[in-house]
Amino acid sequence: MRAKNQKTSELIIPNIFRALLVFLLLFGYAHAQNSQQERFALKHSSGDDEIDQIRRDIKLVPTDESNYEYRGAMLKLWGLSLQQQGAILSGRYNPVYIRTSFIESIQNKEERDAAVARIAKGLLEGYMVLDSIQTEIKEDPSKALTELTPDPKRVTVPVKNERPWPNYQGTLSNVGFNGNDGPVYGRTAWKFPVGLAWESRPVIDGDKVYLASPGLRNILFTLDINTGEVINTAKKIPQRTYDAPAYASTPVVLKDHILMREMGSRGYTGDAKEIAYINKNTLELEKQIFAGHIDYRTGYAPLAANEKHIVYPFTNNHIERIPVEAQAFNHIICKDTKTGEQTRDVHVGHTFAEPLLDDDMVFIGTKTGYVYCFDASKKDGRLTRAVMSRDLDVTWQFKADDAVNRKVATDEKQVYFGANDGAVYCLNKETGKLIWKYSVEKAVAEAFRHFSTPLVSGNKIFIGSADKNLYCLDASTGELIFKYASSDWVRACPV
Repeated sequence: MRAKNQKTSELIIPNIFRALLVFLLLFGYAHAQNSQQERFALKHSSGDDEIDQIRRDIKLVPTDESNYEYRGAMLKLWGLSLQQQGAILSGRYNPVYIRTSFIESIQNKEERDAAVARIAKGLLEGYMVLDSIQTEIKEDPSKALTELTPDPKRVTVPVKNERPWPNYQGTLSNVGFNGNDGPVYGRTAWKFPVGLAWESRPVIDGDKVYLASPGLRNILFTLDINTGEVINTAKKIPQRTYDAPAYASTPVVLKDHILMREMGSRGYTGDAKEIAYINKNTLELEKQIFAGHIDYRTGYAPLAANEKHIVYPFTNNHIERIPVEAQAFNHIICKDTKTGEQTRDVHVGHTFAEPLLDDDMVFIGTKTGYVYCFDASKKDGRLTRAVMSRDLDVTWQFKADDAVNRKVATDEKQVYFGANDGAVYCLNKETGKLIWKYSVEKAVAEAFRHFSTPLVSGNKIFIGSADKNLYCLDASTGELIFKYASSDWVRACPV
C-alpha cells in the first residue's frame, strides 16, 4: 500500500510542476501583453476611432504592404485635424508621403522590402510625434496651441463683438474657429458637420438621410433622420492630399446604388474624372465610370440619373497644357445606367445650370438663354463637329430673353424656370411653346442667377429671387398669388 501511494505521489509532483510551469508561462505572457497594452494605451483620444485603433496597433502589428497605404492616409488626416485645432506642427512633424505606384514599380524583392521598411519607420515616428502633440493639447494647451486671437497689425476688427475671419480656416494659424457665437435662437433638432462649403443637397430616403462628404477620407454619410446619428459611411483611401478626388454632387439614390460624381485638381492629368457606384446596403464603392474632370474650385459636380440613364454636363479641362484649355460646361452626356455605355453627346453651348432628367427626357438651360429638351434614350449617330453645330438633334428649343443658369422644374404637362431678365417662364412640356411669362417689378442686373430652382407643388410655383422676394405663382396662368419679402437674395430652392 505504501509503495502504491509513493508511486502516486511521484506522478502527482511532476504534474504539479508542469501545471505550475504552464501557469507561470501564461501569467508571464499575459503580464507582458498587459504591459504592452498599458505601454501603448491611449491617454487621450484623437476623436476618431480608426486613428485611435492604428495608434494601439502601430507597434504590435507591423506595418507592411497590406496596411502601409491606409496607415499613411490616416496619419495625414490626423495631422490635419490637429493643425485645425491650433496645434503647432511645424518643425516637429512632417507627413509621410506614400505613393503606391512607387512601391508597385519595384521589382526586386529586397529593394521593395527595404522601401516598405523605410515607410514603416516613418509612419511609426509620425504616429509617436502626433501622439505627444495630442497629449499636449489636452494637458498643456499653452505649449501646444497657437493663439486664437489674430495679429492686430494684420487684421482690423470691423464690428464690435465680432471677430474677423481673415483667411482660409479662419485665423492666421488655420484653426477653423475664431470664437464667434453661433445662432442665438431657433429650434435645431440635430446638426451634422458637412465639411467644405458646397452646393450638394442632402437626400432623404425613408428614415435615412444621404449626405455627400467632399473630404479626403469620407465619400458619403448615411444618417438617421430622427437623431442625426451616423448609420454608415462610405470611405476611400486618399493617395495624395492635394490630388485626392472629392465627391461633391448631390447623391442620386437608386434601387441598388447611390451615384456620386467627383471633382478635384489638375484637369485631365488628375484622378478626379469618375462617377462612383456605391452599394446602397453596404456603402462599398463597387465601380466607377468616366465622366470628365471638374475643377475643385467649381465647388459642385452636377449629376442626374435614374434606373435607365445617367446625365451630366461635360467639357474639356486640360489645365496643365500650354496654352491652358479650360472652359465652362458645354456638352450634355447621356450614358446607360447599367452598362455605363455612352448613348448621347449633345453640344448645347456654355451652361451653368444642372440638367433635369424626367424619365427619358432631358431639360437644360444655357448662358445664352436657350432651354433645350431632348430624348436620352435616342442614341446618337456618327455626327461630325460641323453637323453637331448645325443640328443639336433636340426635341425642342426655346429662347428666353437672358441666361437660364438654374435647373428647370417640370410637372406632367409644363416646364418652369427663371431667367436673368427677371422673368419666370412656363412652357408646354411636349412642344416647348410659351404658355405664360411673369416678370418681377425690377430685375437685379448684377445677379448671375436671378432665380432659384422652382418648386412645383400642386397648382402653385414657388421660386426665390435676387430681388429678395419669394414668389408664389399660379401654375396655370402665371398670376401672382403672393410674394414674401426677405432680408437677402433667395438663392435656394424652396421646400
